[in-house]
Amino acid sequence: MANSTNQYVLAVKEEKCVIGKLHRSPHLPWSTTIVSLPLDIRSHDFLILGNLHGLLVVSNLKTSELVLWNPTTKENKVISNLVLANRCYLHQYDAVGFYMDSTNDYMVLHIQRKDEWIRVYTYSRRLGFWRRIYCTINKDYHKNSFVWSPGVYFAVEEFWVGQKNKVLCFDVNMEIFTEMPAFPEDLDIVICRGNLVSVRNQLQIFISYTYPKRSIDLWEMVHNKWKNVSVFPDIFHMPLSE
Repeated sequence: MANSTNQYVLAVKEEKCVIGKLHRSPHLPWSTTIVSLPLDIRSHDFLILGNLHGLLVVSNLKTSELVLWNPTTKENKVISNLVLANRCYLHQYDAVGFYMDSTNDYMVLHIQRKDEWIRVYTYSRRLGFWRRIYCTINKDYHKNSFVWSPGVYFAVEEFWVGQKNKVLCFDVNMEIFTEMPAFPEDLDIVICRGNLVSVRNQLQIFISYTYPKRSIDLWEMVHNKWKNVSVFPDIFHMPLSE
């Protein structure tokens, strides 16, 4: 959220969601609110795909539905399912982004893959319908075996990280995809499940190194290049038995 003093923590347990304010006075007890998950989604089928200003894009993995949900007001709306022109979300293949456009409309971006073709759609919360975007994306990303990370919205762009250490950028105003500068080739890294984050108005990513080193570094995009800004202690392999 824009106001750092008005942030909340959301935790899912069983079929309930616990909401608590992140910043509070140390002299006051931590108050929480418990709400039910939308549309009776079971916790093991519930997946958060994006969040912006307290509004969430979630998926019901059992039904492949995409849902807009406001936990504080308990309002929800199904925006994509098998009935809506086969616009369902397949977790193992698809990717989702959540952003605001130049008119301050909340937009959901759905990258849909099937049989090694790719289609891109945007959903307008204000207008309430989907629109297909015709754009060019590297053929490598069309393959069902290509794994996407969760998307992160930063400034006027949406970012994902995928296999082969690729970082994909979507310009929300021009509606085009570009590839970000690659990481140094000599790094033996596995980041297909890494998380991109926006910290202090900078795009950053956690990188986990492969066995046997098992350590994590934090990299930041500085002047269109990736820079290592923090090194965490090595995580040593611990055998299950002696």
